[in-house]
Amino acid sequence: RKLNFSAIAYLSQVSNRIRWLPNGATFSPINIAESQNLGIDFNLDHTFFTTQKTKLVLQQSFSLISAKGRIDSEDDYKSLSFIPVYKTASTLVLTIDQLSFIASHAFTAKRFITNDESAYMPSFSLFQFSTTYSYKQLVLGMSVDNVLNTNYQNLPWRPVPGRAFNI
Repeated sequence: RKLNFSAIAYLSQVSNRIRWLPNGATFSPINIAESQNLGIDFNLDHTFFTTQKTKLVLQQSFSLISAKGRIDSEDDYKSLSFIPVYKTASTLVLTIDQLSFIASHAFTAKRFITNDESAYMPSFSLFQFSTTYSYKQLVLGMSVDNVLNTNYQNLPWRPVPGRAFNI
């Protein structure tokens, strides 16, 4: 009751996949003759304690993936762009009555952005803190995203905001 664990393994093989690669400010389609995705996802939820008004839960996820493709059947398989080899996320949730406090961390490993694996987007780590108050159907919340004001990009030439406050 306090610990839930799941592991999901998958393998997909796709012919004639379209891959969108950055070309300056726009993206251009490139045909991938064959691609293979092999991966496993782990999820863990642990409830530390539950009372009538209070609950403390840790949620952890980890994904490991090998995403490879080749432009034609003569080529070697190379990493598909924008797919990290692994990523992980952790969330700690404390709920007291209708009030919840949430702290989360997400890590994304480097991702290749070229066919020849010569260029990549670096890995990054993001932290978020938030709180919500629920009353019947109404939910009010506040959050601070990218708490450490990390400089990162999801895609090349597409900077994302630094620290952000949301209500």
